[in-house]
Amino acid sequence: MDMQQFILLANREYDALTEYCNSLSILSHSLDSTNKSGNVTDIPSHSSRTKKEVEASLINHMQALRNLQTCHQAIVESYHHKIKNNGKEDDTSFRRKLVFEHMELSKRVLTTCASSSSSGYGPLHENGLLKNLTGVTKDVNWHEIRVVALVSLRASIQRLKRECQEI
Repeated sequence: MDMQQFILLANREYDALTEYCNSLSILSHSLDSTNKSGNVTDIPSHSSRTKKEVEASLINHMQALRNLQTCHQAIVESYHHKIKNNGKEDDTSFRRKLVFEHMELSKRVLTTCASSSSSGYGPLHENGLLKNLTGVTKDVNWHEIRVVALVSLRASIQRLKRECQEI
């Protein structure tokens, strides 16, 4: 695999992560505007958003999650292959270091974006209640944290492109 292919996969992962974050936001706002308990089964039938709309948001979120998992798996698999430059193996420590640093950042960004509280990943607690996904608690604003994480991942991809052109 050459660096251009790796950068393409990194961009796909970034796009999938952006889609995931957007779906998480839509899901959380759908649930937050319909019911304050956080339990999908407690949504009143006379609410402006129906259960079907909330269920559609949840389905969209799960599809975004699956897409993100597929993209991340592809980039991880590519990382484990030898990075090649113009068809020849590129064992330069500089290129390896760039890719390694991007992969480490990618893992941290994925973890950050998937977190919605100190109690783990995903939009729901184990008992099915919604976590605070809109992200404003007395100590933390998860929306801003996700935006910063996404920006750092985009900057890493741009660095890969820039360094790849210079080599």
